[in-house]
Amino acid sequence: MDREDRRRFFVIGSAILEVVTPVFRHKLENNYTKHGVACFKDYLNSQPVVHTLFHLRHRYMTCCKDNGNCRSNPTLPINYCQWDLLYRETPRPDKHYCYCKYTAKSVQLEDLDITLAGLILLNCCTLGPAEQQAIKMLRQYKNDYLSHNTKCGITKPEYDALWPHLTNFVLQLDPTKQDELVRIKNRPMDEPLCTKYFIDLLDVHKQLDQIAITVQELNSTFQTLSTTVHGLNTSLQGIGWNIHASFQGVNTTLQGIQTTMHKLLYYAEKGVTCTCQRENPDIQRQQRKSYKLGQDIFYQIHQFTTVSCSTFFSYNKAVMTNDGHVAFIQWDKRSMEIYNTDGSHVGTIQIQSMPWDITVVNNSTVAVTLPNYDRIDIWNINNRQKTEKVEKTIDSSDCTMQRLCGSGDSIFYTNESHFLYHYSHSNNKITKVKLSSQPYDVTTLQDGSVYVICYDGSVQHVSSDGKKYKQVTTKGLTSLENFGNKL
Repeated sequence: MDREDRRRFFVIGSAILEVVTPVFRHKLENNYTKHGVACFKDYLNSQPVVHTLFHLRHRYMTCCKDNGNCRSNPTLPINYCQWDLLYRETPRPDKHYCYCKYTAKSVQLEDLDITLAGLILLNCCTLGPAEQQAIKMLRQYKNDYLSHNTKCGITKPEYDALWPHLTNFVLQLDPTKQDELVRIKNRPMDEPLCTKYFIDLLDVHKQLDQIAITVQELNSTFQTLSTTVHGLNTSLQGIGWNIHASFQGVNTTLQGIQTTMHKLLYYAEKGVTCTCQRENPDIQRQQRKSYKLGQDIFYQIHQFTTVSCSTFFSYNKAVMTNDGHVAFIQWDKRSMEIYNTDGSHVGTIQIQSMPWDITVVNNSTVAVTLPNYDRIDIWNINNRQKTEKVEKTIDSSDCTMQRLCGSGDSIFYTNESHFLYHYSHSNNKITKVKLSSQPYDVTTLQDGSVYVICYDGSVQHVSSDGKKYKQVTTKGLTSLENFGNKL
């Protein structure tokens, strides 16, 4: 596959992830709010929904309630990973097993990929024939052209035949997406984002399931061969042939291969990197690529001119998320401008106060410090329906914030003291550690820990949980010795 084939894959993948998936989520939200349901969790807990989804994961089950509507599907479209994302099992004294044992988790619509959102729409929502057909076909396009496409490329004839149909089905569901589809069709190639989309869209779960089956078959074959060699070895010893050592060596080799197969099977079963696990910070940290010191890893992908802004203020700063958006804060205008990586302007978010710093939280959200209000606001810059809504606010009234840095589950920030503050998304707790000198700036490392430049010129390496630190003694950082005197 050449670069143009990859660009066509990138265009189709962008359309699926950036347009189709949000359209599915929005249509699902409209469906349950129209029926008076307050939130997605309540919708998942409603009896018809949990009952329907239960039978899409479990076969040959009869439920204690509404058993007249129990179904045994020939296929189970909801896999274990998706079911575990939505529901948790609640212990009950009786041994009866049905949907009544499950309650919905605090899952958000943004956690649903196109496959799961489509399944819920088709099986639990009231849709017209045209809507059903559009949803089915868009899910099928994702499976046919992206989920099993290990080459990360789409040929021109395939693309030319697919794009008009994809566009028509999207516009059937949401006619306002015409301009966004045109923008995506004309966007330049973004190699890092293409690689990320390739990983997100490839159905790794099914790939590993197939590996597990193959390994089990190989393991069974090696066990049979090992038994045969052992029997032959015993027979030869019985007739006095002195080749025991040779067959013992073969047997040892087979045992080693069998052990390797067991390990591979374990990794295939336990090391699945499916969609619901990629959001886990610990798994993300394990998957991060390691670089050699001094390796040239940065290169310019693209550049563009922002809307008119004052360059006098040093607090104007931009960050780029993995889903292809650039967020640019303007201190003097109290705003955040959102761009695509091709330079097209997406929109403006007005901020309540002058933003001091900005950092990426995850694929679609950024955090912004507002020192005048002693808080950090987290914005979802990918949700066009809620661009004026703050997703979360972190109160930092005990300090006046300066620098900000995101790292997986954590946000690190500084103030005008010797303390480095750490906020955890998973438990909403703020902790702090006192450093040898006042922090000046913070940068993230691949394992979630951070380097902190202090006013005394030292560089402190702080753990990912923000509890421990140690001064860096790398020779390449000796140039910071007079750092404090230059500020």
